Parts: sequence; C-alpha cells; structure tokens
Amino acid sequence: MVNIFNILEEIRQLKQTFYLMFEKPVFLKEAEIGVPLEPVNYEHFKSDLDENLSRFGFKSQPNDFFNPQISKAEFWKLRNANINRSVVLLQINQAITLNELVALVQGVKYTLGKVTGYVPFINEVGMQIIVLCNKITNAENTVNSVDTYSNQRAIIQSMFVVDNTNRKYYSSITVLQTVTSQIQAAIEKQILVQLIPVD
Repeated sequence: MVNIFNILEEIRQLKQTFYLMFEKPVFLKEAEIGVPLEPVNYEHFKSDLDENLSRFGFKSQPNDFFNPQISKAEFWKLRNANINRSVVLLQINQAITLNELVALVQGVKYTLGKVTGYVPFINEVGMQIIVLCNKITNAENTVNSVDTYSNQRAIIQSMFVVDNTNRKYYSSITVLQTVTSQIQAAIEKQILVQLIPVD
C-alpha cells in the first residue's frame, strides 16, 4: 500500500535539496539606531505586543511549551482561509552567543509551530520570532537565522533579538508578501518604541 505521507516527505526533501543549492543564508544584523537604548521589560512588551497584534486579527494562544534554555514563551496566531501566521515571544535569561541563540530557535521551531497549529504539508505556518535576551556574549552570526525556503511545516520568516545587557538589537527578515511585511514592520516598531527612551 502506498503511504502518501512517505511520498510527501520525499518530495519535501527533494525540494529542500534543490533550494539549498541556490540558497543565500540570511544572518542577523545589528540595527543602526544611533541613540542610547533601554532594556526591554518582557511583561510590558508582551502586553503592548498583544494589543498591537490584535489589530491584525492575531489571538493569544495558551501553551505548555517548555525548554530549559527558554525562560518564558508567548504565542499569537492568525489563521484563515488565506493565511497562517504566528508570532512567538521568547525570553532567555542566561548569557548566550548569537549563533547559539539561532541554533536554539531553529532547533525548537517545529515545537513552536505546533503550539499555533500546523498540518504538515497541508497548512504550514509562517513564524515571526522575537527573543529578549539577558546578554549576548558574542554577536557574530554565521548560522542562517531565517528559513529561505518552505519546509512545508514551520517556517521562520523573521527573527528579532534584543540584547538587554549590551543594549543592542538585531534582526533578519525574508522577503515576503504584503501582509507578512506589515506584521514584521509592526513588530519592529514595537521593539523600537520599547528600546528608545522618551525624552
């Protein structure tokens, strides 16, 4: 008997191999803001982000996500007949390098995607990841931070990282359709509102 899921997985792997032949990695880059930055408070940021995302139709998702390296996690979901997107807010308390952070997030992305609900090969989810870190010990990023091809499951479309100790902000974004770009712009605006002190 033919197993349709095995066939779909083989197709996915072939597509992944093809895309990797032409893939250009996307690395996190430090934002050139040019002003002294303030630390970002997780709870305040979460509350403001919830309000801003609700304007796009996102709804907060209950979760029991656990990872010993990730202190807190919040999830928002936007799903209809035409779009399946999620926003994930993470807090990491321990010191970590940027490469380690990217590897950690990439390593748990399918678990993160499951919280907001995706059906493998049928209804993939595009994720916007925000990470509030206590301290980045090495800002060199040589690991691909976002997914530049569809894995048919959980796709990291953008990543935003705030280093509260060194007062720095990094981001990486893939080139996507209008709706997703608007969501990414709203997230970045919210981060900058929190980072830049009011005179």
